[in-house]
Amino acid sequence: MAAVLSQQVELGQRATTWRRLLRRSGALLGLSVVVFFVLIAVLAPWIAPFDPLATSWSEVRGAPSAAHLFGSDELGRDVLSRIIWGARASILAGVVSVSISLGLGVPIGMTAGYLGRWADALISRITDAMLACPFLILAIALAAFLGPSLTNAMIAIGISATPVFIRLTRAQVLAAKSEDYVEAARARQPAPAHRAAPHPAEHRGAAHRAGDPRDRRSRHRRGQFVFLGLRTTTTGSKLGKHA
Repeated sequence: MAAVLSQQVELGQRATTWRRLLRRSGALLGLSVVVFFVLIAVLAPWIAPFDPLATSWSEVRGAPSAAHLFGSDELGRDVLSRIIWGARASILAGVVSVSISLGLGVPIGMTAGYLGRWADALISRITDAMLACPFLILAIALAAFLGPSLTNAMIAIGISATPVFIRLTRAQVLAAKSEDYVEAARARQPAPAHRAAPHPAEHRGAAHRAGDPRDRRSRHRRGQFVFLGLRTTTTGSKLGKHA
């Protein structure tokens, strides 16, 4: 009975979420743009008219035409094909960077908030030390240490953004520890892991709400790495820049 009631409540919450989304034109527009670029990234091998790395010296800096709708660049490569394939790299950079930050920051933040005492003090001091360094400087240092590549740039951005998620998750856990359901769990005296497990969504929810702007900033940082020569040593393409 309890399982059925819980399922009905969850379905009701989902329906309410969709109704709110449908009432907001701005949210629908944003969702449409995201879905559009995701589809372009997934279907890039089939919808790109040319190989994004193929050069043609007869088409150098060509104007838009029927064959090349967006023209060609200084190496004779089709700009439209490079934009289509570039969606993959740009989306991947943001998603992977934020996933790394969430994967590290949420468990560490929950550990600090739940255990408290010396564990909280140690994690908080390390987090404060990382936050004391400017984000871009720390990310550039990590990228330079790991080497110039797209993978290393995403790892560097993800690690550099982790302290933000640690602090956010820790604050949510500390707030949740005073809730009635936590006090009830303590009264039953279950295992510590069981007390933390029933409501992880409350802690992850705040971190995921911070994930969207962080995803945007991750793609911006990646562009800065390109400018500094710390992203990749191979020829590639991404949205907003033809490398």
